[in-house]
Amino acid sequence: MNKKSAFIGEQIYKENGIKSGVQLYKCYNCNRQFIGGDRINSSNLWEEYSIGKQTYSQLASKYKCSIKTIQRKLDGYRIIEVKRKFAKLLF
Repeated sequence: MNKKSAFIGEQIYKENGIKSGVQLYKCYNCNRQFIGGDRINSSNLWEEYSIGKQTYSQLASKYKCSIKTIQRKLDGYRIIEVKRKFAKLLF
């Protein structure tokens, strides 16, 4: 199965085995091996958490990851947003 490379955008990577039950892919252009799957968008996650009033466990079920991953993504997003707002106030 050919897919688009997440690193350079060309269709040049293929399945490259399974490790611990997780499908691995290899990009034949940059020679990187990586795990496939969708990435969690922190801003969408924050909107679902704050505006949609979803709990950590509801979000973890929806995105098929652990509650700790949801916490880490939300904590990281909050720090970035606070820094942006603070920078706007200074300049």
